Amino acid sequence: MPFDGRRFGMILLVAAAGLAPAAPAQAAKASAAQQAAADTCFGKAKSDWQKLVSACTAMIAANIRPDLKAAAYFNRGAAQVKLGQGEKAMPDFDAALAIMPDFARALEARGALLFTQGKLDAALKDLARALTLDPKAGGALNSRALVRLQKGDSAGALADFDRVISLDGRDVGALVNRGVLLAATGETARARADFEAALAADPGNGPARAQLDALSAGKEAK
Repeated sequence: MPFDGRRFGMILLVAAAGLAPAAPAQAAKASAAQQAAADTCFGKAKSDWQKLVSACTAMIAANIRPDLKAAAYFNRGAAQVKLGQGEKAMPDFDAALAIMPDFARALEARGALLFTQGKLDAALKDLARALTLDPKAGGALNSRALVRLQKGDSAGALADFDRVISLDGRDVGALVNRGVLLAATGETARARADFEAALAADPGNGPARAQLDALSAGKEAK
């Protein structure tokens, strides 16, 4: 998802009112093209991922406040992940964090990307920092649970899935993943409850249905 300004200060308000230059003495009304790019990059206007990349590139090149530039780097990186271009996204997340080291969502995104690259210790470091800044970040908890599973820490993974579900009992990904983990450790009744809860939240969820069918057949789904 693109960066939502409503979750991070006044970004959308600033973008909607006109670009805010870094130096007040240089204040000038944004051009129509600049405003259109701002609206796209910062989520006010809907667009496809490639257009978002282009709009955020324009924002990065513009003379805007550091927090807006960090958001533009983050949004461009998030769009590149959606486009399957993780190698381009990583420098953007790095740049966002160089400007704002406590940017929790950038830490979460970089941690998740590091996990996909097999850099488990670095991923854990970013995700732990993201959760220190935002303990209720379900995405970071889900990602950390998967990293912990990959490192063989089933107890830690289960604790993270538990936290996600305590925050949002309809988080289908966490319900399915926790169910798989519980099934693997022989807690089939709890696993079944998780798969059923996932299907109640999303009746068309294929993984939940497959896992529930496998439990009913007396074996784990492959």
